[in-house]
Amino acid sequence: MPIWRSIKNSAPSGDPQIHVKYTGLSISKDRQTQATEAVTRARYMVTFVVGQLASLQTANGSAAVKTHAKYYLKRGDSLTQSDLDTIKSVLVLIQTGLGTDTNIKIVSTGDSAGYVNAYRTPKKARWTPGTRTRYQDGTPHANPGAVLRGDIHIKKTQLDRGVNLAAKTIIHEASHKFASTSDFGDRGAVWSNDVDFIDDGLQPDEALNNAESYARLVLHVFEDECGWQ
Repeated sequence: MPIWRSIKNSAPSGDPQIHVKYTGLSISKDRQTQATEAVTRARYMVTFVVGQLASLQTANGSAAVKTHAKYYLKRGDSLTQSDLDTIKSVLVLIQTGLGTDTNIKIVSTGDSAGYVNAYRTPKKARWTPGTRTRYQDGTPHANPGAVLRGDIHIKKTQLDRGVNLAAKTIIHEASHKFASTSDFGDRGAVWSNDVDFIDDGLQPDEALNNAESYARLVLHVFEDECGWQ
């Protein structure tokens, strides 16, 4: 069991707190700054895109929203009110969750860019209740009961890919933690430095529950509309 050390709140003044956690004896100031900037950028990106979904007229008036919702969330040429309500509800859950004090744990090993652990027994007040809706090989999990989700973990190499891609990973994991989204293997995954799904076959109903679909929607709408790279 690793021993986690925590940096005192590193969020910009007036923002909800950010506590960067790490294992080992120390963490560099640059790494602390990267993690803090990733969470701060993720907060801003989600808030910006929620604003782009303020109404059906606003959403369909954005070429970026329509383009990326069509590809990543498997919607039609324009969003319906039902589409908008579903997508916005997930993003608002992420926005609300990240808008509170946030713990971000930096890890060095593992294959994933990030992850959130699920627990059955409540031990820490900051763990977030949710429903276990992850899919395995395209079929619902055999035991979809209630779970608690712990802190967001991000691999340190992901922080080196630039603040927007690091923020995208934070949003992906925050969607698991706060909105009970799922993963759908390579059908629902995108390489970090690419824009296309690794494999074809993600279904429209799956896309509305796919963590990477929401993370990519936010990333690309933000970059197209706001221009921050």
